[in-house]
Amino acid sequence: MHHDATARLRHYLLSPPDWLKSSAIVDLVHLLSGIRPVIRTEIQSQYRENDVRRWVSRLGCYCCFDDDAFTVISRTPILCRRVLTIDRDPMEHTKALGCALGYPSCCVRAAARIGEENIDDWATEIGSKLYLGRFKVIDPSGYLQGKSAVSHVPCSPRCQRSLAMAVQALHGPFGYCLHEELHRRLASGIRL
Repeated sequence: MHHDATARLRHYLLSPPDWLKSSAIVDLVHLLSGIRPVIRTEIQSQYRENDVRRWVSRLGCYCCFDDDAFTVISRTPILCRRVLTIDRDPMEHTKALGCALGYPSCCVRAAARIGEENIDDWATEIGSKLYLGRFKVIDPSGYLQGKSAVSHVPCSPRCQRSLAMAVQALHGPFGYCLHEELHRRLASGIRL
């Protein structure tokens, strides 16, 4: 990516619009860094679809909306529509959605075992576990405040694939857009 384009995208991530949740920055860093192909995030306040579309297009991306204030964002419109279709499917779709969103396969399998309706409870349970050393950056308990370097529930507090995604995000071109606490956690953690 050209330096000027990267600097422009960093600016957008460092001064996000009011309707974007803190947790969405983690997702956007993953998307813009090429770690994940598509993201799904909730809009937190009143918004106009045109304002969201305009902001997302400045990132070089496309978006689709559902009826529950969620938006799917990707570099390709067809991928946005595909993920939205999976998410709207009334049948069990946890595994298909997790795979489409680019989460680690071990975490997708664990989420599928838990079931979509129990993921929030599971996130609370796994977030109460002890994350040691560098694994502190994958602790999902800080996700809503933008203090996790992953946006999925790791299958365990020592998930190597989740850690690899987090480290890639933190060291990537948009890593400094992530919460400063994550950088301290990674730096203070033990070497693996």
